[in-house]
Amino acid sequence: GNTGGSMSNSSHTYDVAKNLTTNGFTKIGYNFVGWATSASGSKVYDDGASVTNLSSTNGATVNLYALWATVTYTVGYNGNGNTGGSTGASTHYYDTERALTSNGFTKTGYTFAGWATSASGSVVYSDGAKVLNLASEQGATVILYAKWSANTIKITLSPAVSSLSNIYYKFDTEKYYSDSNLATQITSVPVVQKTGYTYDGYYSGTSGSGVQYIDASGNIKNC
Repeated sequence: GNTGGSMSNSSHTYDVAKNLTTNGFTKIGYNFVGWATSASGSKVYDDGASVTNLSSTNGATVNLYALWATVTYTVGYNGNGNTGGSTGASTHYYDTERALTSNGFTKTGYTFAGWATSASGSVVYSDGAKVLNLASEQGATVILYAKWSANTIKITLSPAVSSLSNIYYKFDTEKYYSDSNLATQITSVPVVQKTGYTYDGYYSGTSGSGVQYIDASGNIKNC
């Protein structure tokens, strides 16, 4: 079952101890563990072991079979700008499919989008995705990086301005939009007119309390 390498036969003399030829075979994702006397047998000899009298027949050929153990590797998780939470590393085995640890990171104003293989890369794996053979070297550590999508925030205007009842913005940006698809960017809204009153803008609380989102000139403030 090797995927590479080669070995030459070795000659042995009865009643004379001699070391087996050091293994020269390789198998991607597996570690060589020793030699068996059949393809499905257990290990009988270590690599380079000293052997005596494997056969008593002159000119006989004794075949030994390489035994392989799957590589174990670790997947670590980087929050990549998270503001809270943690995600524990997971242990994986070559040629065995296993789910990634469910994301435990959080980032204020953002939604977790999946895992990338670099901090600036695109999403490659979804949350809890089953993965196979991310590494082929024993003891390797593969780091996956959380990717975040900025939340769309809806601000409801009460009362509505003309036909505009909501405005939207992406968290951590200074861009506001008149539609939930974020297609039409706006920087201001029409000033509300009310007989006998002076318009003072829109606030997050009642009676002018809280955060002012729109000033008295109708300009949207960066909050």
